[in-house]
Amino acid sequence: MSPVPASAYQVDCAILLCLAGGWPASAPCAHAKAVFIRRITPWPIEPPLQIWRCPMRAAMDTFPGEAPGERLYHFAFADEPHQSLPRQSVPDYTIPVVLNWRGESGEYSQTFRQLAQSISTENGTADIDISDPAFDFVRSIKVWNVMHYSHYGRGRDDECIEQSNITVGTYGVQGDFYWTSTGPGPVPSWVIPSKSCHPGITVRAVGVEWTDNEGNHGYEVVNY
Repeated sequence: MSPVPASAYQVDCAILLCLAGGWPASAPCAHAKAVFIRRITPWPIEPPLQIWRCPMRAAMDTFPGEAPGERLYHFAFADEPHQSLPRQSVPDYTIPVVLNWRGESGEYSQTFRQLAQSISTENGTADIDISDPAFDFVRSIKVWNVMHYSHYGRGRDDECIEQSNITVGTYGVQGDFYWTSTGPGPVPSWVIPSKSCHPGITVRAVGVEWTDNEGNHGYEVVNY
């Protein structure tokens, strides 16, 4: 099997860093977030972060003279191919995502250094241990797939009828993604604005939420 070009993985490395950094205002992070949201836009619905598509091993083979953090940064945000790329041709993106991963001393945080190691391959999970709370931002992601929800009154007695077909996508300890069925109860109000019988409501939507590395919560919803 021929190797997949490193550029095919670039966006998931960017999503990983930009999500953790709170989606800093920059063109690369704006693109990463657009892909993140597009993946949950029907149809099909995909895991918004595919951590197994961010092989840091490839980043480590690029610019071997640099520190791991710098190589990861270039790998995630450079627009050009990453295999045997001359050092001088790398775009210089000085964007907030890097600052968010540095301490007051200017050194990369321990979490960033862990991210800069050989995180993953195509096996659907991260290859390093990401069970540490520092990686909770990965496990914070939830995808609410409301294929159908309705609640309305019907008949002479205006009896309330509630129907739903809902799944929630979550990430396991090592970044593996899976779906489970759920009822309407846990679905947040930004996905289903009202669950009242009167007036009736019908909803079809997909929502994604996350918490960044600083504990800030965010979400997006797509109604269809």
